Amino acid sequence: MNTAIILASASPRRREILTQIGFDFTVITSQAEEEEKAALANEPSPVQKVEILSHLKGEDVFERLLAEGKEDFLVIGADTVVSIDDEILEKPVDLADAKYMISRLQGRVHTVYTGVSLFYADAAGKKKEQTFVVGSEVEVYPMTEEEIFWYISEEEPYDKAGSYAIQGVFKRFIKHINGDYDNIVGLPAGAVYHAVQEMLREVP
Repeated sequence: MNTAIILASASPRRREILTQIGFDFTVITSQAEEEEKAALANEPSPVQKVEILSHLKGEDVFERLLAEGKEDFLVIGADTVVSIDDEILEKPVDLADAKYMISRLQGRVHTVYTGVSLFYADAAGKKKEQTFVVGSEVEVYPMTEEEIFWYISEEEPYDKAGSYAIQGVFKRFIKHINGDYDNIVGLPAGAVYHAVQEMLREVP
């Protein structure tokens, strides 16, 4: 594959997933913070939110590269949210926030949505884009107050949506997963791989 792959995310978890599926890529993070805030002013649903943010992040990097005269490249934008009862659980701001989130999740099933946006420009200047969302259900075992306090006292929850990392020590509390594990980590590996391959085949 000669096309340059660009990941519009600084997430180490997304970098690891792309590496695992064999992509050679460069990371260029989005600078579309103000546009993202404006787009979320109407409080979109979890699915709408990841669609909007993945698109804005990918488009920001895509347009910057076009402005620099780059050719034959594909940008991957992504955003992940944790949702329960249509409430979006962001990254916790403090201990109390983390306790609230884990208390909401324990003993119940919630959904993790990842939006993925692909933007492609070939050497002739032709463009193509696609956005899709993958959802995975996660069931958490009931947790005692002591277990909740122990977990939120660790460093792990504080840069994670929903206050937990399924690839970390929190996996001891995971009862069942229905869907793509990598999607919960931050990027649906198989869906991304095949969407990228299809996009590059379809563009003449």
